[in-house]
Amino acid sequence: MEPGAWEEDYLEELERLQASGLSTTELADALEQRAASSPPGSVSRSGFLNAAGDFWGFAEDTERAEAAFRAAIADAGDPDRYAVSALLLLLLQHGRDDEADAVLADLLTAARAATLSSLTYEMVGQALADGGRPREALRWFTMPLRDVDPDALDDDDLALLAGRYEVRRTLGLGEDRFDQVTVELRSALD
Repeated sequence: MEPGAWEEDYLEELERLQASGLSTTELADALEQRAASSPPGSVSRSGFLNAAGDFWGFAEDTERAEAAFRAAIADAGDPDRYAVSALLLLLLQHGRDDEADAVLADLLTAARAATLSSLTYEMVGQALADGGRPREALRWFTMPLRDVDPDALDDDDLALLAGRYEVRRTLGLGEDRFDQVTVELRSALD
């Protein structure tokens, strides 16, 4: 497959590789090779690096996972900053709190510049929740909702609401209007 075609078809290529029967480490290697052949700064390059990082993580090769996520961050083809949230979780899971805090500081700067998507807030919030930092997770789930009317939500807000609700339950906080809306939405889906 030509590298230019991966830009359009990288998800299909990723799916094909996952179905190929390769071991986890072989798959991670193959994904890194695909990334190396993709154009710098492209979504496909970033996507392959992110997937490689995930598979290195599954293989418990933290060093290679971190390298893949850092390469995706450096490549800058990741508009939703998946690699940043994945790296954050990896650092938290391995007790590297100072490095995790540095990543969070960079993300907070981006948040203040209004350059983060709802998905990024949700992924960072989930990484913090999974990494044992529920109070910080609550902050990240809530930040993009600060100017949102709980009764006039967009679809992009739903994952934030769900994460926020779970973290608030973990923290033992009382129900607020966002929580009420979350419960109402869950009831409507049941």
